[in-house]
Amino acid sequence: MTDKCPDDLLPGGDWCPRCGGERAPSGVDGGSWVHYTPSPEVLGYRAETRRRYIVERKRALNATMKELFETPESIAHWAEETFGAHTNPMAGVCRIQAELTELALEAGKIPQDREKIANEIADVLICVYRYAYCQGVDINEAVAAKMAINRGRLWKRNGDGTGQHIKHDRLDCT
Repeated sequence: MTDKCPDDLLPGGDWCPRCGGERAPSGVDGGSWVHYTPSPEVLGYRAETRRRYIVERKRALNATMKELFETPESIAHWAEETFGAHTNPMAGVCRIQAELTELALEAGKIPQDREKIANEIADVLICVYRYAYCQGVDINEAVAAKMAINRGRLWKRNGDGTGQHIKHDRLDCT
Protein backbone atom coordinates (compact mmCIF):
# COMPACT_ATOMS: atom_id res chain seq x y z
CA MET A 1 0.00 0.00 0.00
CA THR A 2 1.40 3.39 -0.90
CA ASP A 3 0.26 6.80 0.17
CA LYS A 4 1.82 10.20 -0.13
CA CYS A 5 3.89 10.82 2.97
CA PRO A 6 2.80 14.01 4.77
CA ASP A 7 6.46 14.73 5.45
CA ASP A 8 7.35 15.43 1.80
CA LEU A 9 8.96 18.72 2.79
CA LEU A 10 11.40 17.18 5.28
CA PRO A 11 15.01 16.82 4.14
CA GLY A 12 16.21 13.49 2.68
CA GLY A 13 16.65 10.19 4.45
CA ASP A 14 15.43 6.69 3.75
CA TRP A 15 12.69 6.61 6.38
CA CYS A 16 10.06 9.02 7.60
CA PRO A 17 10.98 10.57 11.00
CA ARG A 18 7.29 11.13 11.80
CA CYS A 19 5.89 7.64 11.29
CA GLY A 20 8.90 5.40 10.63
CA GLY A 21 7.69 4.45 7.16
CA GLU A 22 10.18 4.04 4.34
CA ARG A 23 10.50 6.75 1.74
CA ALA A 24 11.63 6.23 -1.81
CA PRO A 25 11.79 8.70 -4.70
CA SER A 26 8.82 8.58 -7.00
CA GLY A 27 9.50 9.09 -10.67
CA VAL A 28 5.86 9.87 -11.32
CA ASP A 29 5.63 13.40 -9.94
CA GLY A 30 9.08 14.89 -10.11
CA GLY A 31 10.86 12.98 -7.35
CA SER A 32 8.59 13.60 -4.34
CA TRP A 33 8.59 10.98 -1.62
CA VAL A 34 6.12 8.12 -1.49
CA HIS A 35 5.42 6.35 1.81
CA TYR A 36 5.84 2.55 2.04
CA THR A 37 4.91 0.87 5.34
CA PRO A 38 7.70 -1.48 6.55
CA SER A 39 7.34 -4.49 8.83
CA PRO A 40 6.42 -4.06 12.54
CA GLU A 41 9.96 -5.13 13.54
CA VAL A 42 11.51 -2.39 11.44
CA LEU A 43 9.02 0.15 12.74
CA GLY A 44 9.82 -0.90 16.34
CA TYR A 45 13.55 -0.50 15.74
CA ARG A 46 13.04 2.91 14.19
CA ALA A 47 10.76 4.02 17.03
CA GLU A 48 13.42 3.00 19.57
CA THR A 49 16.07 4.82 17.52
CA ARG A 50 13.92 7.99 17.50
CA ARG A 51 13.26 7.66 21.25
CA ARG A 52 17.00 7.36 21.99
CA TYR A 53 17.74 10.33 19.74
CA ILE A 54 15.12 12.46 21.51
CA VAL A 55 16.40 11.47 24.96
CA GLU A 56 19.97 12.32 23.96
CA ARG A 57 18.93 15.67 22.46
CA LYS A 58 17.02 16.53 25.66
CA ARG A 59 20.09 15.66 27.76
CA ALA A 60 22.28 17.84 25.57
CA LEU A 61 19.78 20.71 25.71
CA ASN A 62 19.48 20.45 29.50
CA ALA A 63 23.27 20.52 29.86
CA THR A 64 23.47 23.57 27.60
CA MET A 65 20.69 25.34 29.53
CA LYS A 66 22.46 24.67 32.83
CA GLU A 67 25.59 26.25 31.41
CA LEU A 68 23.63 29.29 30.21
CA PHE A 69 21.34 29.82 33.20
CA GLU A 70 21.95 29.38 36.88
CA THR A 71 19.15 27.93 38.98
CA PRO A 72 18.52 28.16 42.73
CA GLU A 73 19.68 24.53 42.90
CA SER A 74 22.93 25.10 41.00
CA ILE A 75 23.68 28.18 43.13
CA ALA A 76 22.96 26.31 46.38
CA HIS A 77 25.17 23.40 45.33
CA TRP A 78 28.00 25.74 44.37
CA ALA A 79 27.70 27.61 47.70
CA GLU A 80 27.69 24.40 49.71
CA GLU A 81 30.80 23.14 47.88
CA THR A 82 32.49 26.52 48.35
CA PHE A 83 31.44 27.51 51.88
CA GLY A 84 30.12 24.31 53.46
CA ALA A 85 26.65 23.41 54.67
CA HIS A 86 24.31 25.93 56.31
CA THR A 87 24.38 25.10 60.02
CA ASN A 88 22.53 28.15 61.31
CA PRO A 89 19.53 29.62 59.45
CA MET A 90 20.18 33.06 60.91
CA ALA A 91 23.65 33.08 59.37
CA GLY A 92 21.99 32.94 55.95
CA VAL A 93 19.64 35.80 56.83
CA CYS A 94 22.58 37.87 58.13
CA ARG A 95 24.46 37.20 54.88
CA ILE A 96 21.46 38.43 52.87
CA GLN A 97 21.29 41.54 55.05
CA ALA A 98 25.02 42.20 54.56
CA GLU A 99 24.62 41.95 50.78
CA LEU A 100 21.60 44.27 50.90
CA THR A 101 23.70 46.79 52.84
CA GLU A 102 26.41 46.61 50.17
CA LEU A 103 23.74 47.18 47.51
CA ALA A 104 22.35 50.17 49.42
CA LEU A 105 25.83 51.70 49.73
CA GLU A 106 26.49 51.22 46.02
CA ALA A 107 23.05 52.59 45.03
CA GLY A 108 23.65 55.71 47.15
CA LYS A 109 26.79 56.69 45.26
CA ILE A 110 26.73 59.49 42.72
CA PRO A 111 27.40 58.83 39.94
CA GLN A 112 26.06 55.30 40.08
CA ASP A 113 28.09 52.50 38.55
CA ARG A 114 25.59 50.25 36.80
CA GLU A 115 27.96 47.25 36.69
CA LYS A 116 28.70 47.45 40.43
CA ILE A 117 24.98 47.75 41.21
CA ALA A 118 24.27 44.73 39.00
CA ASN A 119 26.93 42.74 40.87
CA GLU A 120 25.45 43.69 44.24
CA ILE A 121 21.94 42.75 43.09
CA ALA A 122 23.33 39.41 41.92
CA ASP A 123 25.02 38.88 45.31
CA VAL A 124 21.69 39.50 47.08
CA LEU A 125 19.87 37.05 44.81
CA ILE A 126 22.58 34.41 45.15
CA CYS A 127 22.22 34.56 48.94
CA VAL A 128 18.41 34.53 48.74
CA TYR A 129 18.41 31.56 46.34
CA ARG A 130 20.75 29.61 48.60
CA TYR A 131 18.73 30.41 51.70
CA ALA A 132 15.46 29.44 50.02
CA TYR A 133 16.94 26.18 48.76
CA CYS A 134 18.34 25.31 52.19
CA GLN A 135 14.92 26.01 53.73
CA GLY A 136 13.21 23.76 51.18
CA VAL A 137 11.38 26.67 49.55
CA ASP A 138 10.73 26.60 45.81
CA ILE A 139 11.41 30.25 45.17
CA ASN A 140 9.43 30.41 41.91
CA GLU A 141 6.35 28.90 43.58
CA ALA A 142 6.74 31.20 46.60
CA VAL A 143 6.99 34.31 44.40
CA ALA A 144 3.98 33.26 42.32
CA ALA A 145 1.90 32.62 45.46
CA LYS A 146 2.94 35.92 47.02
CA MET A 147 2.22 37.86 43.82
CA ALA A 148 -1.28 36.36 43.78
CA ILE A 149 -1.76 37.79 47.28
CA ASN A 150 -0.22 41.14 46.32
CA ARG A 151 -2.43 41.49 43.27
CA GLY A 152 -5.48 41.13 45.50
CA ARG A 153 -4.44 43.84 47.97
CA LEU A 154 -5.05 47.57 48.01
CA TRP A 155 -1.89 49.65 47.88
CA LYS A 156 -0.84 53.11 49.00
CA ARG A 157 1.77 54.84 46.86
CA ASN A 158 4.64 56.52 48.68
CA GLY A 159 5.36 58.87 45.76
CA ASP A 160 8.87 57.56 45.16
CA GLY A 161 8.06 54.44 43.14
CA THR A 162 7.43 52.34 46.25
CA GLY A 163 4.38 51.65 48.33
CA GLN A 164 2.81 49.54 51.01
CA HIS A 165 -0.37 47.58 51.24
CA ILE A 166 -3.26 49.02 53.16
CA LYS A 167 -4.06 46.95 56.20
CA HIS A 168 -7.74 46.73 57.08
CA ASP A 169 -8.93 46.27 60.64
CA ARG A 170 -11.58 43.63 61.06
CA LEU A 171 -15.02 44.98 61.70
CA ASP A 172 -16.72 43.52 64.71
CA CYS A 173 -20.33 43.02 63.67
CA THR A 174 -21.61 41.35 66.86
